[in-house]
Amino acid sequence: MSRMSKFTYFLEVVWMVIGLFSVAAASRELYLNGYQKSIPLYLIALVSFAVYFLRRYTRKSKGK
Repeated sequence: MSRMSKFTYFLEVVWMVIGLFSVAAASRELYLNGYQKSIPLYLIALVSFAVYFLRRYTRKSKGK
């Protein structure tokens, strides 16, 4: 695995972790304060999962 490949894999993992933490934080906010305060956190989670899957798709398609 090349150095750049390791770096892109690392970034994938970072985006997945951000997404998971955002979902956890949004769920906590939803439980404690209602859905109005949790919407931005769910949007952050949605964007981070989208970036994760986009990066993963491009990495896999370049590896063919």
